Amino acid sequence: MYQAPHQKKEIASAKHCGTKSPVSEVEEYIVSILQQMAKMRQPLNVSERLNLANALVDGTEWKPKMTEFNLKHGCKPYATNGKKKPNLGPSWYKGFWKCHKHVLEKKKGQKFSKDCSEWSVHRNFLQKYDEVYKAMETVGIAVRLPDATWVNKNQEETTKDLAFGRKATHLLTRPDCVVLVDEVGSNTSQEGDGALGGEKNCCMRIRTKRDSSNKQKSFHSVRFYRSNRRANNVCCDS
Repeated sequence: MYQAPHQKKEIASAKHCGTKSPVSEVEEYIVSILQQMAKMRQPLNVSERLNLANALVDGTEWKPKMTEFNLKHGCKPYATNGKKKPNLGPSWYKGFWKCHKHVLEKKKGQKFSKDCSEWSVHRNFLQKYDEVYKAMETVGIAVRLPDATWVNKNQEETTKDLAFGRKATHLLTRPDCVVLVDEVGSNTSQEGDGALGGEKNCCMRIRTKRDSSNKQKSFHSVRFYRSNRRANNVCCDS
């Protein structure tokens, strides 16, 4: 009896990455905020991330697009208790995390002390100013010099004897856009605090998630904001 040659079964595979989120353009901005918050030692947990995403979408052109998308895919706009659901919920978050897990990850908190004698070392100040100068270059209010140069108060090249401060690595192109901040005060103690109930926060990949923790017992802090264009204070907060 004739037997047909064995045919290999074809395995169905999708040739696309799935349905595109209607807020995909906003998601890139959300990723940048989450990364920056981690750098600032203020990482966000899941509920805070969802609140942030909904706050960015509410009142914009993306909200009706997301509402239409949810209805089209069978998502009910109201919960069983009659309360209206947010446009971006757990289902959106699951897809968001899957798309951006190569740049974000979840880790348990690790408290570190802000004790002055331990933190005030050269490498920490160097890292702080490197981040500030990098941000100023990005927004276009400063330019990096090819080589460190002695300059005076008017940003004019001069000799070491007539220079103001140390050698300059950057020059301000828009000094009118610079806001100076001076903070004074002290902080409450959080030494020994750990992760709250196994809660995990968001941070960039290949980076330890760290939260600020203070030893001081008092809790007074005031920041003064001053425009670079004039000497008087613009505002202050505490």
